[in-house]
Amino acid sequence: MTGAVRKLFVSWKTTASGASAIALALGDLLHQYATDSWDVSRLGSDLIGISTGIGLLFAKDANVTGGTVKQ
Repeated sequence: MTGAVRKLFVSWKTTASGASAIALALGDLLHQYATDSWDVSRLGSDLIGISTGIGLLFAKDANVTGGTVKQ
């Protein structure tokens, strides 16, 4: 695995949360597309959900110490 991809799977809690946020936002976008019922406020919420999910994919868990030195 490359360095960026390896960092995605270090903390499963934030990876799962980020993937869930992205999946839910994409699911809502797909639903809006399928029903042709676009709502600007929902689009904004979906974009926030996707960006939050991306942020969570690269975040560390609260119980993880900083640095690369083993404690």
